[in-house]
Amino acid sequence: MNKTEFMKQAETLYEELRAWRAAHDEASFDEIAEQVTGQRQKLMGELLRMLAEQNGQGEMLEERNCAACGGVLHYKGKKQREVLHPEGTAALERGYHHCDECGHGVFPPG
Repeated sequence: MNKTEFMKQAETLYEELRAWRAAHDEASFDEIAEQVTGQRQKLMGELLRMLAEQNGQGEMLEERNCAACGGVLHYKGKKQREVLHPEGTAALERGYHHCDECGHGVFPPG
C-alpha cells in the first residue's frame, strides 16, 4: 500500500465513522470511542506495517551474530508474522534468521 492508498483508506474510515455516528445519535461518548478505537487500530496496523517494511523486509542483517550466544545467524527465507500491538495489528512478511548453535530466531527489525 502506498501513501495515496493509505490516505484513501483513512478518508473512507472517516466517512464510515461519520455515518455510524449519524445513525447512532444516542450513542454515549464511550460507545463512540469504542467504535473509533476498533476502526483506528485497523488503520494504524496498516501504517505500522508500511513503516516497518519501508527499508526492506529484513533479508540481510547488518549484524550477523546471534545476540543470545554470539553464533552465526543464517538467513532462512521469508516468513509471515502477525505482530500484535495496542496501536494495531500488523501482518509482516520479513526475512527470518536462525542461529544453528542455540536455536535463537530473529525476525528483523527486532
